[in-house]
Amino acid sequence: MTLLRLPEFRFHLLPSFRSGELLALERRVPGAVSLAKLRRHGYPRRIKKLEPGFESLVEYYTVVSPANCAYLVEARLGGAVVETEDKNGAGVLLPWPMSDDGVASLAAVGREVHNKLTAAGRISGPEAAGSVPNPYQYACAGYALPRASLMVVAPTGSGKTRMALMSAEARLDAVGEKGIGVMLIVCPAKARKVWRDQVPKYLGHAPFRLLPASERSAKAQSLASYLTACAAARRRPTVVVGLESLPDLLEDVLALKPVAVIFDEIHETINHKRVRAVAEADGRVGFETAKTAASQREGSGVDRITRSAAATEVSRTPSVLFRCGVTATLLFAGKIRNAYVPLDLVWPGGFGWSYWDFAFAYCGAHEGEFGGLVDTGRTNVDELKARCEFMLQQVARREVDEHMPPTRVEAVWLESGDLSRSDAYVREIARLDKEAMRAEGDGAFAAKQAAVEARLAQASSMKKGWVWEEIEPVVRDGGKAVVFTARRLEVERLAAFLEGRLAKEKLRADLRWGHGGCADKQRDDLQDWFRNTKGPAVFVATGQAFGVSTDDLKSANLALIAMLPWEPGALDQWVGRFG
Repeated sequence: MTLLRLPEFRFHLLPSFRSGELLALERRVPGAVSLAKLRRHGYPRRIKKLEPGFESLVEYYTVVSPANCAYLVEARLGGAVVETEDKNGAGVLLPWPMSDDGVASLAAVGREVHNKLTAAGRISGPEAAGSVPNPYQYACAGYALPRASLMVVAPTGSGKTRMALMSAEARLDAVGEKGIGVMLIVCPAKARKVWRDQVPKYLGHAPFRLLPASERSAKAQSLASYLTACAAARRRPTVVVGLESLPDLLEDVLALKPVAVIFDEIHETINHKRVRAVAEADGRVGFETAKTAASQREGSGVDRITRSAAATEVSRTPSVLFRCGVTATLLFAGKIRNAYVPLDLVWPGGFGWSYWDFAFAYCGAHEGEFGGLVDTGRTNVDELKARCEFMLQQVARREVDEHMPPTRVEAVWLESGDLSRSDAYVREIARLDKEAMRAEGDGAFAAKQAAVEARLAQASSMKKGWVWEEIEPVVRDGGKAVVFTARRLEVERLAAFLEGRLAKEKLRADLRWGHGGCADKQRDDLQDWFRNTKGPAVFVATGQAFGVSTDDLKSANLALIAMLPWEPGALDQWVGRFG
């Protein structure tokens, strides 16, 4: 814990304190660690690993508590604490302010920090960045100043990229970092272009995109050359790596020894199975880093750790002084267990060094009817939210809308007469309905979801006539339109249909389409094309591929979401591309 320089309190207790209560404390308050200093031992040892009967050798007990749960630990220990140590600035950490005046004070601090960093050339000024930061962006920088961990939860279009970069530079400056250590950005592959475009805008220099070997160009600048150029210019190297390729590039990433790590779209790292038990030769149980499902299949030839495991190794690198998570997804909207890994990446060990400690405290973990542990519940959620307040900034949609130009969102109800005929999905829907009726257990939900998704796809294909009627006047006026659907085949069918209608009406428009089957470079080129084209233009795409992590579609005059996504949160993401 001290190795990672995380804010913590150390509560020292007399040897007469009951060790059983300390073990219960660890279980009830995940993140707290109980230690015992024994005679003839140079350092305190973890109580849960000591042999029975150790109590007679205890000189004193120590409870190490992350700053976010110190109030819980102190309340349980009562008056038994004889000495308290403040480590790594734990005493100055306060939760996010509840009053408007408190937030305004943070914004004032953030504004001063922004001006200082701009003068020092560590971030871009308003002219280069294109705008002055919004009050909640200033507040984010002010909030980050005393803390090593920050979680930013804000709606799409709120400027989370700018908030993360400002906050990282603010914190690094506060701890005396000289502006030359590596800033690492871990993001989904589809978001790499956003960071490529926005890092120069907000930091004033280009980042290096660390790509898998299969995507590298022989003529492209090497990482070593980029780092050398940054050192010569005395500027911070900023490296962007895709989450999907992180396991393969982990050795290169760890060698960078980053001083700051930003996890973009951190909700995509929810897999808590980062280690797995293995049987040792002597019969004992050991643990190893979790591997992908393909790696565990005999004879597959694949040997690859999971994304979450790789992200954890990056987060726990001792050189890291600041960790930031960025997401538009509410942490506690779904299953609480999905919040553990994102929280642990931003504050390692801050919510339990073991997932099961977290699950017993906040997921109501218990033994299932047929064995195993059930961890899908929700317990002590208010307590968990209170602990998160020590590192969480949550921006409401209304705050963002106050500083954005108006965008009109309209839901349109189509009568049966407005729909086109579509027989393409009849057989598929019938087959999926039969499978859903036969499925049991966990497979039943997946089968029903597939059947609903097929009906949504069918509904989307029936809207093509209406889509054309909406797009036609935009094209005639020289405007730009985007159509989102959710199936690759549907994208290609709809694009072909619209191309035919444009030809029939003798309208000239640049029509292009894209989906998850497109290579990363092709996706980047499509986004650049739409941002830079003057119109008329029509872009047909899947929301999964182009509805997240991009700001290149904001110039659209019309956006149509023809197929509603299965998850409501995805709809918010898609709409946010145009806000």
